[in-house]
Amino acid sequence: MAYLAVMLIIFGGALLVAEIFTPGFGVFGISGILCIIASAVLTVLYVPFGPFILIGEFAVLACLVMYFLDYVRRKQLFGKIILDETLNFDEKEIGDLSFFLEKEGTSKTPLKPVGNVDFNGVVLEAYSDGAFIYENTKVKVVGVNGNKLIVKAMKVQ
Repeated sequence: MAYLAVMLIIFGGALLVAEIFTPGFGVFGISGILCIIASAVLTVLYVPFGPFILIGEFAVLACLVMYFLDYVRRKQLFGKIILDETLNFDEKEIGDLSFFLEKEGTSKTPLKPVGNVDFNGVVLEAYSDGAFIYENTKVKVVGVNGNKLIVKAMKVQ
């Protein structure tokens, strides 16, 4: 029985290591945990001084886990696994849009209230000042609010 307990704990550890390197449902991890639990039960029930051996196994396991975590921290492996960058929505995406203030362009899509406006080949998303603006209408930028262009339809003369 002692050999079976040792084989189960080694096999369970190998399954847990395989779980680390395989993506998926967790069959290897669940099987590894079950093998280790079965090994612990067999050790306590059928091996002389089984509870003491089990305490020793868990002490060795705790040391191995601490060493592994320290190794991962020293090698900076978490940076390759975990995304640590954040998205900043406060930063402007296009730059300073005040350049387009008082510029004239043509609406490429209807603005109800958002659409696309062409400024001499540069197509940007713009917001109408509240009124519906038809497609191919001459518009003028009347304001800039953060990264939003606010346009108004020009009167046809």
